[in-house]
Amino acid sequence: MKTISYKASTILERLTILTFVLLISFAKIFAQTFEWQNPKPHGNTTESIYFINEQVGFMVGEFGYAAKTSNGGNTWVPFNTGTNKKLNSVFFVNNQRGFIVGNGGIILKTENGGNNWTLKNSGTTEPLNSIHFCPDDLNIGYAVGFWGTILKTVDGGETWTKQSTGLQYPPELFDVFAISLDAAIIVGYNGKIFRTINGGSNWDIVNSGTTNYLNDVHFINQTHGFAVGEDGLMLKTTDGGETWNSQNSGVSFTLYSIHFTDDLNGYAVGNWGTIIKTSNGGNNWTTQTSGTTQVLFTICSVGSTAYAAGEGSVLLKTLNNGNLWQSIHNSITSQSLSGVEFINDSTGIIVGGNTILKTSNGGKMWQPINSGITEWLYDVHFPTSTTGYICGTNGKFLNQQIVETIGLNKTQELLNV
Repeated sequence: MKTISYKASTILERLTILTFVLLISFAKIFAQTFEWQNPKPHGNTTESIYFINEQVGFMVGEFGYAAKTSNGGNTWVPFNTGTNKKLNSVFFVNNQRGFIVGNGGIILKTENGGNNWTLKNSGTTEPLNSIHFCPDDLNIGYAVGFWGTILKTVDGGETWTKQSTGLQYPPELFDVFAISLDAAIIVGYNGKIFRTINGGSNWDIVNSGTTNYLNDVHFINQTHGFAVGEDGLMLKTTDGGETWNSQNSGVSFTLYSIHFTDDLNGYAVGNWGTIIKTSNGGNNWTTQTSGTTQVLFTICSVGSTAYAAGEGSVLLKTLNNGNLWQSIHNSITSQSLSGVEFINDSTGIIVGGNTILKTSNGGKMWQPINSGITEWLYDVHFPTSTTGYICGTNGKFLNQQIVETIGLNKTQELLNV
């Protein structure tokens, strides 16, 4: 049986290219199709997550990645977005109609719960950071992004028209929230807050009292809202966004996202795995244990269930109002992977760090194999279907004798030079 060897020209290239390896079966190589294997559900940074209900949710992120879950986040099924550009925000107005926006002015729309997505003409190539629709009329929505880009739709996202901040040099806009038919709030660079009370015909600058970036804004009703940003900054309004006051978040790390389940319960997330929660409408916030130091970019909650996601494909879930957060990021290993070899259509070996992984079903599942050493392993090669070699640091050189069942069960150190 002919073997297939995947080799980079240098160890550095192997480490760079295969740190987040896309492991594929022998057959899939020739079909030019790739399936992400480790970590699950993917290895890209998640920019936005949105749940329609406690079971059905969507995530989007880097390189055009998007996925859907129908079982509360336990498993995720990627779907084709037709782009490799970064996707920044996903939002659903009901169970069937949803939107995704991203770099290059991308606006994608679904009318069947995410089964199919169509590209809409946004009229811009600027990156779009956020999209939100009016709770009183699901046909009215806004999208915002770079260079003060503001887009509005009045026909359910079929067509979009540009609006203006009125500034000669408009800032980047990070988030938008449609409060009512006529009122909406936008936050962005350098502490900028824009407010409209006439459907976007005019956008007025509101004094935020800060020059820190404002990354996200959320209203729990037509009068009470919150904005979060750099260095743990939190602002609160009680008059529909006309005035804003500083609110103590209890943290000093940058906050990227805020979301309320109801008038009382809300979360905010940010740098260093920060999660804070309120149970009294935002008057007080307490820090929760996330179990990660990765940046959390997005938070979404439905009832007592909430999800947080962000850098390095981290994905967290709580079922009890944030009392306990659990990772649903399934990783075989966190070590850098630098060498991979398939012996036949089904059996393959991967090495990296002091880890050896083996698949017997074309990469669908990978099992760790005890190498018996602590040195780093760089590459693996099988000159025949029964004998293979692994090399590593400090001159470590392993020989794998494979029995007839192709079971990697005999590890023997042959040479230490």
